[in-house]
This record gives sequence, C-alpha cells and structure tokens, in this order.
Amino acid sequence: MERIDKLAQTFLATADMVTEARKIGFNVDRALNLLRTAKSVLNEAYLKREIRDDLLQHIEQLLQEAHAEIFSVCGEEFTEKWDEIFKRIMKGEKYGEFKIEKMRFAVGLPRDRRWIRVKSLEDEILKEIKEVAEVIETKEGYVICGENLKEALEIMRKHMKK
Repeated sequence: MERIDKLAQTFLATADMVTEARKIGFNVDRALNLLRTAKSVLNEAYLKREIRDDLLQHIEQLLQEAHAEIFSVCGEEFTEKWDEIFKRIMKGEKYGEFKIEKMRFAVGLPRDRRWIRVKSLEDEILKEIKEVAEVIETKEGYVICGENLKEALEIMRKHMKK
C-alpha cells in the first residue's frame, strides 16, 4: 500500500472516530475542521496525479493534529480502541473506500487571480482571447484568467452578437 493510500485509509478511520466521538457527546469541532482541510488536500493530491511530499506531509500533520485533539478530549478506553484500528491500517489493512470528489475549482490557479470557466469556445474566439488573457484547457472546457478578464469577456460578447 502506497503512502497516499495509507493516508486515505487513516482519514476514513479518523472521520469515523470523529463521528463516534460526537455521538458520545464530545466536542471535537477543531478536529472536524482539521479533517475537512485534510480531505481537501488529500483529494487534490489524488487529482493532481503528481504526489508531492509536501502535500503528503501536510495531510499527515493535519491528521496527527486531529488525532491529538480527539484523544485529548476522549477517554483512554476510546483511545485504545482507535489506536488498534490505526495500527492495522499502518500494517496495510484496508479500512474503507476513499471517494475522490470532482474539484469545484481549478487546481493550481493562484488564489489572488481572477478567473472564469467556459465550457466551449470556437477556435477563432479562443485565439483572440489568448492575445489578452491566459487560457488553460481543462477536461470541462477552458479557464480564462489574468488581469484582462473584462477584455476577454468583451471578445466573447462581441462574437455572441453575431
């Protein structure tokens, strides 16, 4: 089992552990927030298909923080049960199936840039837009980004009037 797969299995078990802790009545909101972040980063790592060590280290850190938070709140009996499950996962035992979710945002775009998604563009329009803005081709269509988005939209508007 690869490192990313073990992290996915650990994530699944940690999610179940949070659910169980909440059912018992423990306040594990911080751990839940850490898990949400871990899921996003894990999902990104799977989708990129180029697994970088820094992403994996970040996921490990988030999961470890979530474990520490849960174990500090819950009792020893609770901790022992889940410790055993995590030991089995580290030995390569499968816990569940991690479902990769389609990203709702373009992976790799800087957060400080504005961008728009377009499903399809004619070659002529695409050529004109590339002169004023950066165009990234994705599975779903195109992502147009850069400082000149208004100009790119104006080009599309001009062609739609025809």
